[in-house]
Amino acid sequence: MSTSFTSRNSVVTFRLSSEEYDLLKRASAISKSRSLSEYARQAVLGSSMHSLQKTAPDPTVSVLAECLERLVARMNELDRKLSAILGESAAADC
Repeated sequence: MSTSFTSRNSVVTFRLSSEEYDLLKRASAISKSRSLSEYARQAVLGSSMHSLQKTAPDPTVSVLAECLERLVARMNELDRKLSAILGESAAADC
């Protein structure tokens, strides 16, 4: 799908939490997209095309999701250990 120079006149708007927005910005930078809009467009259209074609999702996404789950588990473990040391939830300051 080559849409780099296609004229666009339709707008889609949706809201994100600060954390979601930061994650989207990081993913856009990692993908080396020209802009956040380009990255979001490719992600949405790519996801839609997968749904329409009923193909398997990109295995990279699954790997990243598994890594993220492990990272969250490790952060939760660290929070529990810090809470035991400090006597309060370390995440309360975030």
